[in-house]
Amino acid sequence: MYRLSLLLLVLMLSLSSCHSYQMFTQDMVEQYNWNENDLKKIQFYASEDIVLRQIQTGKRSNIENGEVNVESGRNIKEIVIQKGTKGVMLFQPSKNQIAVSFDATDDSKFLIFGPNPKANGRYILLASEWDRRKGKVTYGSTKYFVNANRMLSGLMIDIKKTDITNYNTKRAKGRTVND
Repeated sequence: MYRLSLLLLVLMLSLSSCHSYQMFTQDMVEQYNWNENDLKKIQFYASEDIVLRQIQTGKRSNIENGEVNVESGRNIKEIVIQKGTKGVMLFQPSKNQIAVSFDATDDSKFLIFGPNPKANGRYILLASEWDRRKGKVTYGSTKYFVNANRMLSGLMIDIKKTDITNYNTKRAKGRTVND
């Protein structure tokens, strides 16, 4: 009888689960009714490489023996957030926007993401302004530019889906004819 009960218990509960990385969307937020505290518990991942670039140009002149020598140059500073880099949500600057930090030590270094209706509600990188070639973002206290080809860089989350099927099985004992 114990074996039969154990067998029935195993048959009653069938579990299957799998992990998958999916783009983080506004539909998920609404479907699962996530609030700000829930979102702070989710591990986010960069969906694409995000390259923040700051270019400083400068010129110097030097006058020697009546000749003017002009030196010009550029100083390029880049911050690369590689695809798959882990990030955490720090706060919501406004409804449907989240500030995500990929920096391990400095909470002032974050990027803002929000849902884009043209990208099926995916949370993508937001900039204070975009032109055809680049967007302007603030990271820490510094302004950086992001190439427009990265404007659809977004957030992914790891979702473990579990399907549960419950079986409630009863065995009919049978019935005999009464005279």
